[in-house]
Amino acid sequence: IHLWLTEGMALYMSNGESFYRAYLQNHTPPSCSDLQTRNPIQFSDMGGYQLAPTYIQFINDKYGWDKVLQLIKTEDYQKTFGNSDNKIYSEWIEYLKNYYQ
Repeated sequence: IHLWLTEGMALYMSNGESFYRAYLQNHTPPSCSDLQTRNPIQFSDMGGYQLAPTYIQFINDKYGWDKVLQLIKTEDYQKTFGNSDNKIYSEWIEYLKNYYQ
């Protein structure tokens, strides 16, 4: 399983550090392909610990908890959402731009 999903889920479930939209003023979000990393150093360097829980939160807010669980279980975006990971990624980036904090 990709770190983006497992670590994001762990941080989301543990009510980890709050994310503030101002973070994006000094940090570029990782690319869609970056989200596929299994390397913990790369994950950390790309801001995974700050951003991954927002990915889980976005999916829950837009698609519901069942879809979060299905994605964690299958890692199959097409089957889970009827869309590619690129489409979900684009929606998440828009979500971040309008994040409430």
